[in-house]
Amino acid sequence: MFLYSVSLWVVTRKPYLMLGCVMSSILFVACSSSATKSAETIPVSSTIISSICDPPSGSWDCAGADLQGQRLEHALASDANLVGANLKGAFLFQADLSGADLTGANLQDADLSGADLHRANLTNANLQDASLGADLSGANLTEANLQGANLYYADLTNANLTNANLRGADLTKANLTNASLQGANLTGAILTDAILTGAFLPDGTSQNNEPVAACRQPTQFNDCTNANLQGANLGGLNLSGARLQGANLQDANLDGTDLQGANLSGANLTRADLSNTDLRGANLRGADLTNVNLTRAVLKGLNLSGVNLQGITLYRANLEGTNLSGSNLQGADLSFAWITNTNLRGANLRGANLKEAHVTDSDLTGANITGINPIGGFWYNVIMPDGTVLK
Repeated sequence: MFLYSVSLWVVTRKPYLMLGCVMSSILFVACSSSATKSAETIPVSSTIISSICDPPSGSWDCAGADLQGQRLEHALASDANLVGANLKGAFLFQADLSGADLTGANLQDADLSGADLHRANLTNANLQDASLGADLSGANLTEANLQGANLYYADLTNANLTNANLRGADLTKANLTNASLQGANLTGAILTDAILTGAFLPDGTSQNNEPVAACRQPTQFNDCTNANLQGANLGGLNLSGARLQGANLQDANLDGTDLQGANLSGANLTRADLSNTDLRGANLRGADLTNVNLTRAVLKGLNLSGVNLQGITLYRANLEGTNLSGSNLQGADLSFAWITNTNLRGANLRGANLKEAHVTDSDLTGANITGINPIGGFWYNVIMPDGTVLK
């Protein structure tokens, strides 16, 4: 009987019996034995592994094995020992490598699409240009080389990517929920529609102490359009010029982050912490800034016309030259804020706190200032709602 299969194991009461011959890239397995009719046949994926590796106790011991370019689709190799194995260019489509130890393995150009690698140890593995639309949840990828890797739709939930090289990797629609990316190199990485809820991202410096950021542009061409960064820790990063349009940054930590020239149009920044951020030149058109903390933030020259800023915290914020015409600042905290040359025409400042605010050379024509608290503030050359000038 000839079977078009990648492999066939024949299990009897005797030790494993394996018969196989390779013709081209397909294994034509000619099976004939004196085994009893009650013998059970269990297909696994490849006789190639068994011919090179010793399968003690049902697991594969393939440490240091040379499996370069081999077809190992659907391989059943959970908890396998593949330390230092050469799997360059191997075809591992839908292989079960859950819990496998791939420390230091060479998986360059390998196809791991649909593979199960959850809990796998890929420390120091080389996955450059590999295709990894796989289950990598809980995987250890510490210092792994994933440069140029295709991680489209990959599940990296709870994965450890500490100090991993993800330069130029495609993480489009990848799930990085609670993943650790501390020290990872994300230069040029694509994070479009990626889920980074609760992810711990890089600290902002590379080995040469230059800024490294997940979504920078134009020199890095990174893209975080529509990315889910809910609750992500982005504090202190250099995200100047970042493409974050439509991104979900709800409850994210952006304390001290450089967002100069960033595109945040349509982004959800509800309850995000943007204290001490530099937003000069940023695009916030259509962004949701409800209950955002912008304490000591620099919004100099920004266009926030018509934006809903209800309940926002702008304590000691720099609003010099900012356009806030028609914006909703009801109940906003503007205490100690620097408001000079600011356009507040038609703005809703009802119940806003302007205690100790510095308000000069600004226009409040038609603004609603009912119930504001201006105690201790310095107001000079301000056009009031009724058109009179406060000197």
